[in-house]
Amino acid sequence: MDHGEPIMSKPHISQICVHDVTAEDVSVKVSFHDTFAAVKIIIGGTEVTCFTELDQVAGIQRKLGLL
Repeated sequence: MDHGEPIMSKPHISQICVHDVTAEDVSVKVSFHDTFAAVKIIIGGTEVTCFTELDQVAGIQRKLGLL
């Protein structure tokens, strides 16, 4: 469905800054769906959810130091 929005070829976030973070404040959750996965990075009360293809999850986990 076309909503007139431009299609971006690369993800883009200019910046997220979270101060005074401890290890207890950080968690990562992965949920798998039929055709995609969601990698949720939680820092305190801030959640960043990255939607990705199923075959990318292991690589993302490795880069985050989870594997």
